[in-house]
Amino acid sequence: MSSSRRQTISGLLNATGLLVILGGMAVVSVVSVVLGARVLFDREGETAFPTIVSEYFWIGVWLFLSAVTVLLVGWAILWLLARRISRPISQLAASAERAAVSSAEVELKADQRLDEVNRLAASFNRLLVERARQSEEIRNLSRNALHDLRAPLVQMCDEADRLAHGLVNPEEAAMAIQKEGRALMRIIEASAEISTNYSGRDAVPPEELDVAALARDVADVYAAGAESKRIGFTCRIPEAAVPFVGHEIKLRRLVGNLLDNAVKFTPEGGWISLKLARTEKGVVLEVADSGCGISRCEQGVMYERFYRGSSSRGCPGTGLGLSMVHSIVMFYHGDITCVSDVGKGTSFRVFLPC
Repeated sequence: MSSSRRQTISGLLNATGLLVILGGMAVVSVVSVVLGARVLFDREGETAFPTIVSEYFWIGVWLFLSAVTVLLVGWAILWLLARRISRPISQLAASAERAAVSSAEVELKADQRLDEVNRLAASFNRLLVERARQSEEIRNLSRNALHDLRAPLVQMCDEADRLAHGLVNPEEAAMAIQKEGRALMRIIEASAEISTNYSGRDAVPPEELDVAALARDVADVYAAGAESKRIGFTCRIPEAAVPFVGHEIKLRRLVGNLLDNAVKFTPEGGWISLKLARTEKGVVLEVADSGCGISRCEQGVMYERFYRGSSSRGCPGTGLGLSMVHSIVMFYHGDITCVSDVGKGTSFRVFLPC
C-alpha cells in the first residue's frame, strides 16, 4: 500500500466513530421532526400556526445544541479510546525497533489491561528470546567448530611442512595427510547430515523396518567394546518384530551413538543397559550406564554441534554424537530426555512416534 493511503489506528477509529455519531444524530433528528410534526399539526385554532412555528424553533435549537454536545462528547470518547489502543502498540513498535538495532536484550512491555496487546507483546518477547538463543548457539557453534576443524588442518599442514623439508618419508606423510583429510571430511559430512535432519527432509524415502533386529545388530557391535573394558552389558529387546517406518542408517546412528557414548564414558567394572519397547503411540528406546554422568549445566547445551563436555575433552571424537542423536529424533518428530547424575551415570530415553 502506498504511503499516501496509510492510516493510523486512531485515525480509523476517529473517522469511523464520527460517521456513526453523525449518522445516529441524523436519524434521531429526522424521527424527532416527523413525530413532532404529527403532534403539532394535530392542533386546531387560530393560535395553532404561531405555536407550531415557535415550538419548532425551540425544537431546532435544542436539537442543534444536543447534536453539538453529543458530537463533542463522542469525539472526546473516541479520541481517548483511540489513544488508549494505539499508545501501547506504538510502544511495542518502538521497542521492536530498538531490539532490531541493539545487541542488548530488550523486553517488550504492554498495558496489562489490554489482553490482545499483551499477547502480542508476549509473542514478540518469545521471538526475542528465541533469537537470542539462536544467536548464542551460532556463536558457540562457530567457536567449537573452529576448534575441532583446526586440529586436522594443523596436522595436515605439519605433515606437509615436514615433507617439504625432507623430514619424513613421502608415503608416511601421504598416509597421515590422507588420514586427517578423511577425519575432516567426516566432520563436514556429519555436520551437513545434522542440518539435513533438522530440516525434516531426506532424499531417501523411508521404509518399514524391524527396530528390534536393528537394535540387536548395533548392540552386538558395541558388546565387544564393553567386554574389553569388563563392562556389564544387558539388552532387553523384544523377540518379536517391532515395526517402524524410517531410515535404517539414521536409526543405526541413533542407537550406535548412544551406545558409543555409554561405552566410552563408563569405567571398567561398570554396566550398560539397552531397552527397547513398542507402545500404542510409538517406539521407546532407553540407554543407561553407570558412567561419569553429565552435569546439570552441561545438559542444557550437550546437543549443540561440536560441544564437548568437561569429561569428554580428553577423549577422541568430534563432538557431534549427541547432536546427531538429537537431530534424528527431531527428524521423526520424537522426544529425547536425559537423566544424569555426576559420578553415578546417565540415562537417555528416546520416543519415536509411529
